Amino acid sequence: MSLFHNAGASEDRLPAALLMIEELSHRALNDYTSTISMLRLAADEAGDSGARTALIDAAQSMHERAQTFRALSAPQGHVPLDLADYLETVCNVLSTSCLASAGIRLTLTRESVRLPADCCWCLGLAVTELITNAARHGLGWDEGDIRVEMSVSDIEVCCAVTNSGCAVAFPRVGRGHRIITALVAGIGGRADWSFGLGGVCAALRIPRASRSPPDFASQVKGELSFCHFSQ
Repeated sequence: MSLFHNAGASEDRLPAALLMIEELSHRALNDYTSTISMLRLAADEAGDSGARTALIDAAQSMHERAQTFRALSAPQGHVPLDLADYLETVCNVLSTSCLASAGIRLTLTRESVRLPADCCWCLGLAVTELITNAARHGLGWDEGDIRVEMSVSDIEVCCAVTNSGCAVAFPRVGRGHRIITALVAGIGGRADWSFGLGGVCAALRIPRASRSPPDFASQVKGELSFCHFSQ
């Protein structure tokens, strides 16, 4: 079932869970906006040039992180989205907000496929969590590479996230792992992890035909393209 479907609700009424998410997102973005405004006001009033520069930089960093939050907000409406376009937007804002400054190069191998908006959203959230985990645990927020690779078949859509860091021999199953597993399971898929000397690979797989409208289930597989987001 689609996350946006509620048989007893009217078209302009969100299910309760999504309404709560929408409210929390609205509050968080308002908090970002207020914080950015306060930092910029403090920068205008700062007498020391060093302090002014630091406050302006902090405001810019908050703005970039707000863009990431906005990109991951619940999509509006029921129109299917191109998953490749959606992930490209998410990867771009992640690179700008936190990865590029640490010397982390993010690459997306994209393959166009249209999926319901809720599927794209859940995959975007899960991929973001995987990228953040790769940067924190795999690379230690140090220079390295993270790759997001899409592959599309008639049966399934796969998004694999790999990094060039060191893998933990016996990784602890934490909150991030549980969130990713639940997000993908909620749209009928599964998440698999593999650990090796070359790093970690996490593959998110969802069935294609059962989650796509009939018009898109038989869509011809799109061509591969590459996006590099390091600056």
